[in-house]
Amino acid sequence: MKPEIHRFGKQRELLGFSQIPDKHNGTALIFLNSGLLPSMGPFRLFLEYADEMAEKGFVTVRFDQSGKGDSYRRDMDRPEANSLDFQAVKELLDSARVERFVLIGLCSGADDASQIAEQFSCIDAVVLLDGFAKKTRAYQLRYYLPRILKVAPMVRGVIRKFRSSGSGDGMLTPVSLRNWESDDQMIERYQKLLNRGVRILAIFTGGIERYYNHQGQLTNAVGASPNLTEIYQRDAEHIYPEPSQRRWLKSTITEWLDQHLRITEV
Repeated sequence: MKPEIHRFGKQRELLGFSQIPDKHNGTALIFLNSGLLPSMGPFRLFLEYADEMAEKGFVTVRFDQSGKGDSYRRDMDRPEANSLDFQAVKELLDSARVERFVLIGLCSGADDASQIAEQFSCIDAVVLLDGFAKKTRAYQLRYYLPRILKVAPMVRGVIRKFRSSGSGDGMLTPVSLRNWESDDQMIERYQKLLNRGVRILAIFTGGIERYYNHQGQLTNAVGASPNLTEIYQRDAEHIYPEPSQRRWLKSTITEWLDQHLRITEV
């Protein structure tokens, strides 16, 4: 079904797209911006997945959060803006009689999803793609030990570091646009969500080696829970540029939704 375009919010400050099947299953999938990318997601990932899930009976909304894409910026801190953005989405769907909400976000969108879920009890699940993970001791060993054993490349890296200007290497990485709170604050947030019964699907790729590099890294930091599913797909890239990677991701999320939310088919 074709999406409907909306200007919504108290001052029509947000722009987004909704798909509301005549007979839907009561579940709304809300797609958040990935970094500075528009609501279609990287390589049209969210646009295509929203279309597919609407055909399966899901309500879908993908929109530009305030200050991104075609939505106007709110003059306030990000957490407060996120809260107003989601409240506007809820009001947009008032007439649809949605029973449960699922947030889906990649990169900074995953960070926003966890923050919004902490504020709104109506959110049943979050899908966090390359979201937060603490650099544990196991991570440090896996990251640094191979590099230490390769002395020559390490020395060359140090030389390049001193020769470069500024505080960084000039590369834009998956953590460049992130503004995480402390590890303890993020872990506490995840634990609150899990204890509240919020289902979390955390999928990590091989494209975020600067802070995640092995299966179980998030679980070991947060604590095991029947509400937490962690998946490491090392061969996938951060923004899923290959069609096969996107197909795997969509299939994995759909299977997880079916298994954990027990959604009735329409």
